[in-house]
Amino acid sequence: MKLTTLLSLIVLGVVALVAFDRYTSYTAERAEVDAAETKARAKPRAPAGDPAWGSGTRADSAVSEGDPDWESVPTVVAPPAAAASSFRCDGRTHCSQMTSCAEAEFFLRNCPSTKMDGNNDGEPCERQWCG
Repeated sequence: MKLTTLLSLIVLGVVALVAFDRYTSYTAERAEVDAAETKARAKPRAPAGDPAWGSGTRADSAVSEGDPDWESVPTVVAPPAAAASSFRCDGRTHCSQMTSCAEAEFFLRNCPSTKMDGNNDGEPCERQWCG
């Protein structure tokens, strides 16, 4: 009886050690993933299909960034077929995570579980991007 109890305790100890090792490996990997996600979210992203970010061209070249009417100039939006190829479903679901109206529209049409069309009229992010 003492031998079976001793063997049972040894087996239980080995199982506990294996479980603890897996847990520590998981928490270390999770910390790396969290750090990478935080770093990626901190980087500003250029809106896809918006030539005002880095290409040096705009639909209306007479307008400059110092112009007070800069915000009222419409952004050139790529056709839906071109926009669809530049976006991919990556888990983002809210308007605050989008960078353009075209991106929000792509996510609403193609990605599951989005929360970007509060009034269900088919137009996403009306206050932030598409209003």
